[in-house]
Amino acid sequence: MSNTYYALVASLPDLSLNDKEVKFDMVAFRERMRPHLAENDYKLLQALYYSYDIRNTVFLTVNQEEKWLPQGNFTKDTLRSFLIHPDDEAPSFFVDFIRYIQDHPKERNVKHLISKGTSYYINWSARVPNNLLNNWLRFLNNLKNLMIWLNSHKFDRDPTEEVLGNYFEAEYLRRAIKAEIDLKSWDFRFREVLTHFDNPNIALREYFIDKMKWAYINELEEPYTFSIENILAYAIKLRILNRNIQTTEEKGEIALQRLMDGLLKEHKIPDSF
Repeated sequence: MSNTYYALVASLPDLSLNDKEVKFDMVAFRERMRPHLAENDYKLLQALYYSYDIRNTVFLTVNQEEKWLPQGNFTKDTLRSFLIHPDDEAPSFFVDFIRYIQDHPKERNVKHLISKGTSYYINWSARVPNNLLNNWLRFLNNLKNLMIWLNSHKFDRDPTEEVLGNYFEAEYLRRAIKAEIDLKSWDFRFREVLTHFDNPNIALREYFIDKMKWAYINELEEPYTFSIENILAYAIKLRILNRNIQTTEEKGEIALQRLMDGLLKEHKIPDSF
């Protein structure tokens, strides 16, 4: 039986995609949840932060510690220990990633190493034991790969080398010819990405993609009440918002305000997407 977190979920302030500031960022949210979640539920929450751990591992590997991302689950000392010998605290994909780093000691290309770690993470995420998290990560990975595929063709790169992971949709994109791509079997949202990809207003394009993400996580969360799924959905929304909001820096708030003012002035944002 799943755990119920009535008081915890009820205490969370409402979030809106158009919020210009939030009460706390992803790091503060994770630390606030840590003492209140069952061990297995906390591990599910951590899964949403592993992409930062991948980057931090690469930064330590290539001696670029100044790029450290505080959103990661693991401290520098823990990751340094993992790089020597990953222990039971490390998820299985991390063990595979670190073994790759150990087997390729001369590899120092940051983009390549991050892509390799992300591929291990994507393949691992397909087996996450939670329906909401599993569906979200699959959706996010498909969206990431579709954008990679579109950019690969736009900038004359080989998508077979750029697309990440070894699951069905990833393999389809590696084989797909641009003029013949067929996403009929994919969720309608991905077909909408094709519509907005070439929008010259990058800010507006990003807004539509964020709105698409927001609508999807709302859809996934709807059947649940006061559960770990509500907490996972909240963390996902915080990540969407934190990507655009710098809550601790006035310049971030000013930048977002200018962005939103520009969008609303130049374009009428539709109520539905």
